[in-house]
Amino acid sequence: MINKKWSLEWAFKWAIGVIFGYAKGNLSLKIARGMLKKAIKLGLKRETVNLLIDMISIYTKKNLEVLKDVQA
Repeated sequence: MINKKWSLEWAFKWAIGVIFGYAKGNLSLKIARGMLKKAIKLGLKRETVNLLIDMISIYTKKNLEVLKDVQA
């Protein structure tokens, strides 16, 4: 059994890495959406993912709105 706290921490780091990877052009949209679905399934809330997308969008000055419609 996986520790719930560790799982959420891992999902949070995973989501940040995926969003930055897509922003830099290292991941395709299809792969990035699939990886964000995995983070949501691990327990990360969709609102948290959308907030991360907003923050990283401001930081990178890129439009990342296409990642926001991810459904788990």
